[in-house]
Amino acid sequence: MLTLGTTGAISVAVAPQDGRKGIDGRAGVVTAALGKDPASGDPFVFKNRRGDWLKILAWQGDGFALDLRRLERGTFAFPAADGAELAVTPAQLAMILGGLDPSDCRRRKRYARPSDPPEPRRAPGRTGGMADDAPDPHDAEIARLRSTVGELLGVVADLRGQVESQQARIDQLVKLAFGPRGERAAGPIRPDDAPADAEVAPSPPPGGPRDAPAARRGHGRRARPADLQRERVEVDLTDAEKVCLCRAPPRVRVGLEVSERLDYRPASLFVREIARPTYGCVNASPVAGTNAPYTYPLPRLP
Repeated sequence: MLTLGTTGAISVAVAPQDGRKGIDGRAGVVTAALGKDPASGDPFVFKNRRGDWLKILAWQGDGFALDLRRLERGTFAFPAADGAELAVTPAQLAMILGGLDPSDCRRRKRYARPSDPPEPRRAPGRTGGMADDAPDPHDAEIARLRSTVGELLGVVADLRGQVESQQARIDQLVKLAFGPRGERAAGPIRPDDAPADAEVAPSPPPGGPRDAPAARRGHGRRARPADLQRERVEVDLTDAEKVCLCRAPPRVRVGLEVSERLDYRPASLFVREIARPTYGCVNASPVAGTNAPYTYPLPRLP
């Protein structure tokens, strides 16, 4: 069981901690986050995010002691802190454990022993000391460095302004040259703050690639390459199909239709020409609708 004395420093970790950590984990937080020695003998307080439990780690001379305090209802009230560590007195920690808020409590006047005055500086002598009224040689160097930093900050601010101005000009030129058609410049592009005799870049002609309408792609199939090997296959009518519907003499050959199909053999391509003779009736008095030229239909692909 930990006991709190009337004097001594107590450090509270402001950041919420994981309740699953044990003695080694708490000692690591003291070393890494608070930058202190966990074996110094001072108590270290850890709290969770809700503030309903806290753990106190302290070195007891021959080992660590870790006490846990959990509330069934309510939370612990700690004073506000800006850094990673909050220093409280044993009296304030006792108030926190008792359910009081140290920020709302009024402290009565008590006697406090004055701290020892600093030792006066010795005059320079054999020991190489420094007199009280001697100026510090580092003051001039600090003042010079501060002046240099101020000048550099001013230069950085000027350069940043120039970069922003140039970026605004670039955006304006891009909008005038390549923006929407209604916002483009008709003549040479000149920035607002450019001198009268300055060279300006000419604007792109209205009939440029951006204004030209896109060429429409043709429809239909393209011609087969002329360098491909061609093989002709002739498909002819049978004798029964050459008989005309008007019962006249058989149809005679009057034309030829040639169609091309892209065909292939293993590891080669060629164009197969399918020749189909066209036949017509030779009757001098043809019957309407019965003497139209006839061609054998295209065969299906194998």
